Amino acid sequence: MFGISILVLAFIGSATTTPIIIKIFTKHGIIDAPGGRKSHIINKPTMGGLGIFIGFLLSVSVWHHYFVEPNYFLAFVALSVVFATGFGDDVFAFRARYKLIGQLLATAILVFGCKVRLTSFHGVLGIEEIPVWFSIFLTFFTIIVITNAINLVDGIDGLASSICLSFLLFAGAWFFSANAFFEAAIANALAGGIIAFLIFNWYPSKIFMGDTGSLLLGFTVAWLIIKFIDVNATLPDNEVLQANAAISIGISSIIIPLFDTLRVFTIRLWKKKSPFSPDKNHLHHIIIRAFKISHGRAAIILFGINISFFAIAWQLRKLNDNFVLLILLVVLLSAYLLFTRKMRSMTKALVHENNKTILPKRRSVVK
Repeated sequence: MFGISILVLAFIGSATTTPIIIKIFTKHGIIDAPGGRKSHIINKPTMGGLGIFIGFLLSVSVWHHYFVEPNYFLAFVALSVVFATGFGDDVFAFRARYKLIGQLLATAILVFGCKVRLTSFHGVLGIEEIPVWFSIFLTFFTIIVITNAINLVDGIDGLASSICLSFLLFAGAWFFSANAFFEAAIANALAGGIIAFLIFNWYPSKIFMGDTGSLLLGFTVAWLIIKFIDVNATLPDNEVLQANAAISIGISSIIIPLFDTLRVFTIRLWKKKSPFSPDKNHLHHIIIRAFKISHGRAAIILFGINISFFAIAWQLRKLNDNFVLLILLVVLLSAYLLFTRKMRSMTKALVHENNKTILPKRRSVVK
């Protein structure tokens, strides 16, 4: 009941405030106008993450006496910093460096204040414990990468939020069963806020999440993945919840955002462009163009693929992490190669069809 109560209260808080946010922001012109590489065709308010954050804060504040966490205050300072960074970017359109500074500050509070760190590779590549300096660097790198991967995949309605929601629902139940009540509360409260937000964000949406929400979600998911790996290492091997492939599970839970980010960064660098230069080369853009489907259907397809990888990793959780990571990599690359081959054949067929249409018909000669 603890987890459900937190989720429900966050849902109520977010569902109540989001319509108000839509009205206020629309009235005052705080909207995202169409044009350029944007796919929407009408003005829509952004900063839907504000409603998620309000529901989240309301729920955790009401239920905080049910869990004991010495770093409770610092954790919420870190979340507030990353939320403020996203909110400021939505309002003032920060440069990338200022967004990064905000993320680094929030991460520093989490790492040095709340002692959230990746301290071991847990046997991946044969590596166990790692030096403190490398542990700090790896944690910073992991949090920044995941935060921005979620931010970058938030290009169509419902995609980033549904991927994060699936992990948060799992994490809420898993942490509660592992007696990590603070992390369970964080996961369930954020999940409740996202569920309410999706009512207004699913295609055709009434509001966008904006960096206000995507940075908050990415940062929190990164934090909880690290804690999942950390708490899992303390569980006995015969425990049902324990996973030998914890790192694989963490990666698989957000494999589409991670793969898509790596993919677009590689393509941009190959074309001698900045890896942060915007384009319409993300997986969701390609699927929408190739199959001529709606944003909602594209989001469902990519969400289904993401959760399928997570299901594979969870079913193989008692196997060695190196083996499970290899399986995920082989399946992912094989699926992507098949997809690109299909795209090439569809493109060739389309070009051939267009050429047939353009070429003039030969006139028959009557003798």
